[in-house]
Amino acid sequence: MPHEDRIAGTATVLAELFQQTDRDRLQPLLAQARFRTFREGELLLAEGDKAHEVFVLWSGRLHVYTHQPDGHWAGAGSIDEPGRLVGEQALLGDRRFRNATVVALTDGELVALPGQLFRALIATDAHARRQLGDRVSLQTRQRLLSIARTLADLGELPVDTNSRQLLPGEPLFAAGEPADTGYLVVSGELALY
Repeated sequence: MPHEDRIAGTATVLAELFQQTDRDRLQPLLAQARFRTFREGELLLAEGDKAHEVFVLWSGRLHVYTHQPDGHWAGAGSIDEPGRLVGEQALLGDRRFRNATVVALTDGELVALPGQLFRALIATDAHARRQLGDRVSLQTRQRLLSIARTLADLGELPVDTNSRQLLPGEPLFAAGEPADTGYLVVSGELALY
């Protein structure tokens, strides 16, 4: 597919994401879009690096790795869907740094978009923030469940990987209850009283 078609496809991906943004506001982002190829084994993003771009994958397969506290690297998943954003988490909210390493498993193509402009658009489009936030919550939940299963397999902790959704105002636990359970908050907010 010619480079122009990849840029046009990127415009479609952005229009779907930024549904509450005037299409004219997407033009500066698209004007600075850069088509690029990558090779098998190429490091595309490194955990801890400052984020300057977000990518739209068009061909190839990528694998996401995260650095574990014990020094090992763990695979967090693969990305191979054309039109999929890559590296967007580092541009959400007040984040600035990559939270994972991404390596190419095959040769492929992507479009790079300037992070500063992408961040500015997210700040003004509630639909985009919600969609990206939901994606981050799902990925976080999957990663936490994977860690919990690993701990259970090691016999380190008795782990119940059931999720629980609280209604607004519903207590998670009350004062005086036995402290025999730990919780990981995947999304939302809890207040302590």
